Amino acid sequence: MKTITILYAFRNRDTHRVKLSLQSLQKQTVQGFEVVFVDYGSDNEFSTPVKKMVERFDFASYHYISHPGLLWNKSKALNYGIRQAKCDSILINDVDVILHPKAMELFQSVSAPKRFSLFKIGYLPQSISLNEVATKPYEELTPTHTGDTFGIGLFPKAALEAVHGLDEFFHFYGSEDEDLIARL
Repeated sequence: MKTITILYAFRNRDTHRVKLSLQSLQKQTVQGFEVVFVDYGSDNEFSTPVKKMVERFDFASYHYISHPGLLWNKSKALNYGIRQAKCDSILINDVDVILHPKAMELFQSVSAPKRFSLFKIGYLPQSISLNEVATKPYEELTPTHTGDTFGIGLFPKAALEAVHGLDEFFHFYGSEDEDLIARL
């Protein structure tokens, strides 16, 4: 039984980063998840190869939503993904995050109907190449620093629905995450 929906919002990023993140999900010691991948208006040079790559992962579904002529809006994309989610818990994850092989164990253990969790992210040095990230064992990837971020958040779907998701007033990247946390 799937217990967590992992939600990615994506726009105009390179395919290799997305592939590394999804491959880190393949390596999880506990599966029991689905991925809802929402592309919110990438140019064709990004959307076409990413769509093909995402569809290679049997746990993932690709959704393209675009609003030509309007400012792009990550909040709309995440709200769309929340509506598509089939699980009671939603993990909002950035497309360039590589998860530890036991991350899903942790997420499932802290998932609760009346609690949300935010997780720290370790940042790799700029000098490390994506090929090195792909070939090194996870334990050998040494971050330069860690930080509080909204890059990974685990939420009850019912709570996200109760506060009507992310405020779509926010455009580009901004305070949509802080606003959501304050309302929750």
